[in-house]
Amino acid sequence: MPRFLYRLRSLIPLIVFSATLLLVVLLTLERMRGGEKEIIRSITETAHSQMNQLQDIISDRLVRGELEQAKQRLSYAALSPQIVTLILADADHTVLIANNQEWVKSNAATISRYDKGRAEKANYLQQGDLFASDHGHLEGYYPITLSSRTGEIRPLQSGTLFVEYDFTERLNLLKHEAFTSAAKLFALLFLFALLLSYMLHILITKPVDRILRVVKGFAQGDLNVRSRLSGRNEIYQLALAFDEMADELSKNQADLHQQNVLLEEEVAERQMAQEALEEQSQRLEEEIIERRQAEEKLRIIYDAAQAGVIMVDANGVIIFANRCASQLYGFTPDEMTGSSYVEHVYQNERDTSANLLLRLIRGDDEAISAERHYLRKNGDDFWGFLNAKRHLDDNGTLISIIIVIVDITELKKGEQERDLLQQKFNQSQKMEAIGRLAGGVAHDFNNKLTVIMGYAELLRMQAKNMDEEKITPLEEILKAASHSCEITRKLLAFSRSEVISPQKVDLNILIADARKSLGRLIGEDIKLEFKQTADLWPALLDPTQIDQIIMNLAVNARDAMPDGGLFSIEAENVHIDEHCVHEIPNAQSGDYVQLTVSDTGCGMDKETLQHIFEPFFTTKEAGKGTGLGLATIYGIVSQNRGFINVYSEAGFGTTFKIYFPKMTSEKGLTTTQVTGTAVTHGSGTILLVEDDESLRKMVAEMLKEIGYTVLEAESPLNAIELCGSDDLKHIDLIVTDVIMPGMNGKEMSDRILENRPNIPVLFMSGYTADVITSKGILEESVHLIQKPFNLQKFCLKIQEALG
Repeated sequence: MPRFLYRLRSLIPLIVFSATLLLVVLLTLERMRGGEKEIIRSITETAHSQMNQLQDIISDRLVRGELEQAKQRLSYAALSPQIVTLILADADHTVLIANNQEWVKSNAATISRYDKGRAEKANYLQQGDLFASDHGHLEGYYPITLSSRTGEIRPLQSGTLFVEYDFTERLNLLKHEAFTSAAKLFALLFLFALLLSYMLHILITKPVDRILRVVKGFAQGDLNVRSRLSGRNEIYQLALAFDEMADELSKNQADLHQQNVLLEEEVAERQMAQEALEEQSQRLEEEIIERRQAEEKLRIIYDAAQAGVIMVDANGVIIFANRCASQLYGFTPDEMTGSSYVEHVYQNERDTSANLLLRLIRGDDEAISAERHYLRKNGDDFWGFLNAKRHLDDNGTLISIIIVIVDITELKKGEQERDLLQQKFNQSQKMEAIGRLAGGVAHDFNNKLTVIMGYAELLRMQAKNMDEEKITPLEEILKAASHSCEITRKLLAFSRSEVISPQKVDLNILIADARKSLGRLIGEDIKLEFKQTADLWPALLDPTQIDQIIMNLAVNARDAMPDGGLFSIEAENVHIDEHCVHEIPNAQSGDYVQLTVSDTGCGMDKETLQHIFEPFFTTKEAGKGTGLGLATIYGIVSQNRGFINVYSEAGFGTTFKIYFPKMTSEKGLTTTQVTGTAVTHGSGTILLVEDDESLRKMVAEMLKEIGYTVLEAESPLNAIELCGSDDLKHIDLIVTDVIMPGMNGKEMSDRILENRPNIPVLFMSGYTADVITSKGILEESVHLIQKPFNLQKFCLKIQEALG
């Protein structure tokens, strides 16, 4: 054998060992790659499990509002050396929390390794996962619930937890350790081969050939080949070691195959679980879509409702408000959500509303209906009628309080207006009833006063035959009767039944005339102030009644200011619109001349104001007031188609505002009658018709006293029969009462005038003007004398009737 061939064969052990070492290294590397995959899989599963736990913990903290605890938990997680990036972004991809503070409040999309598409997919599917990046890292996207509604599966707002794992250093360390071990093993084996080749170069031919064949078979993949060499030298021991190594490799190969089988089974199971999870996710997604559709339909129904619908949780916080509710309060639905229900209640009713809500939360009441006063966003208020009911789950746990609110502001205003109108009606009815009573009393009183005054005047006409002691009582009787006439006139004025003579008047002139006597009436310690208004409208009323109004108010003002003060009178033009009509009793819209009389006296409380216009009501001491002053004013104003309003507070004075209609036409005005002062005697025959015997006899005496022949008739039928007699040749005048039993004076006179035309008629009446008018008496051509009357006035009316 040539030397180089021998030398080559002597290197066979080295070559064989080198090839074996390379094979071992290759198998080791293959095992390392398989181990690396297993390590990555194990690391991935561990990281995925950790992130799922972290996902649940962070969601729970954020839903409960524990932001700082969530930040702290993320900070602990970021301490892991394998985590490179850890951020929490909201639905708009704005970074809320990050392991790098520079990223906070920035857009997560600006971070190069953040994928918006995967983040939105994970948020939509509500499922997180890890992905292997192209640079050897693991990236995960996990949905996080930032906040949620009570009792709902769908989150109100979701975010994304992004994590990036870097296991490169760990894998490189494993690789480095493996390569270091392989290099050491290679070096040792190489040295060992060289030494063995050197020591056994003379004994390697056959063993090496054998081993070479085995190695070739082994290299071709036949792991069952063995050298089967025996002996005690190193080459045989090497062959034996090789056989053992082959056995170990075969065993490892079998174990690896078994692991591969188990791994395939596990992969199949995982695949089945993944399919089941995908199916479940699909069903959940369909359920979420159905729930969203149902919620959308429910929201449409709520928003279409004409009543406000609010849902309040157990803490009194609004968790839902429909469109109508937000419009009632003036807020948007988002502004309403999260606010306290009690904050929207009017201030002075918040305690009551809080107690009602607490009773519902505790379960003391299942439902409540009540009227409540609420506040709008702009500060206005409104009234609402609410129906509140507890909303429970299947276990009886309180979910929310559902409150339905209907705006009843206009209804409340209507009720207030109706109450005001009812008060006005009641007051009007009361004053009307009192007026009718006053009119009836005045009629009977006038008849008696007429008798008293008539006989007293007849006696006074015969005073030349009386001594002084008898004349003085007679004068007192006439004075008392005159005073009683004044009281009767006030009663008639209050009842709006006094016969008046309305004229065109200028209140400025009338007030100026009355001012001359006011100074002496109110005293020097009270300052009198009169404000005139230029171009004052004319008013249609009886001028004598203005004096009564001013004098009565001046007396009351004087009594209300014992220590002095200011008494002012002002007349001005005003227009009453529809708005003011609701605020002033008995008012009607139109143009008016307003008479304002004010004082700075002690004023009146609300209770007193309710009774001031009632007859005989007075706050003065006994004997210092009749209680007819303001009642007379009320009657005068009402009779002249006006109205009156009073402003007063105890300790702050009183203001009377009296409204007289502006005169728009001078048609139908009466003129002032000029009365005489002396009793004029006459002659002729007068038919006197009066059912009251005492009054009839007294009038007959008066007529006889002044020269007339009197024919007395106690009833209308008696008068008609008397006038139909042929024995009665001539009648110069008929004097008759208006209201009599069976037939009134107008009907009687009409029947008499049918047979005896052109006889003048003088009517007498103690009834009120409205009663006389209803009988058709008050006409321009009719002569009327109002009871009670004195002889002088009676004479003038007789002369006027006789022409």
